[in-house]
Amino acid sequence: YGHNGEPPEADEVLDCLASDASSYENAKSFEDWCSEYGYSSDSRKAEKLWQTVERQAKKLRKLLGDSAYETLLWNTEME
Repeated sequence: YGHNGEPPEADEVLDCLASDASSYENAKSFEDWCSEYGYSSDSRKAEKLWQTVERQAKKLRKLLGDSAYETLLWNTEME
């Protein structure tokens, strides 16, 4: 369920997945990602989160295919 207690809509889920995936794709490294989002690169919790985002991004790319993945991340404007 979403933050408002209602089931999320597909576009909301895709928007969240795209946001997480783009954070991974934009980072040059784990350390870069940590710096961007205010995590310590010495944090095990941050490392676990990074690994989760990495797996999620790779699975989303596999599900959508390269073209649709790139379109979702970089060429889709949500209203």
